[in-house]
Amino acid sequence: MTNSPERSMLASAGHYADGVVELFRLREALEAKARALLANRARLEARSWPGMTSDDPTEAGLRAEIRVLGERIDALGGTGAMVDIWDELHRTAGPHASTAVDHAWHGVGRWAA
Repeated sequence: MTNSPERSMLASAGHYADGVVELFRLREALEAKARALLANRARLEARSWPGMTSDDPTEAGLRAEIRVLGERIDALGGTGAMVDIWDELHRTAGPHASTAVDHAWHGVGRWAA
């Protein structure tokens, strides 16, 4: 468990069990939202609307939900927790998902896209 995401989460949450559980829950919710965001973008592009995601209400709603998750993660573990979770998301869901989260989190805590 030396370099595992679980160890990073423990450090980010200050070793408080309830904080760690909450961070794991938030990480899972974030990955689900990021994957939904990518699926929505793929749906829009399949309809020949490339680049129209900024006007899409589903896109806007998912970005807002991702931002709220980022604010909660920041409140629990600060920028360190955000970085740990973003790194894990990049590893598990890929660079497109992590980039979408990066942009949605811009301005949360000390996060800058």
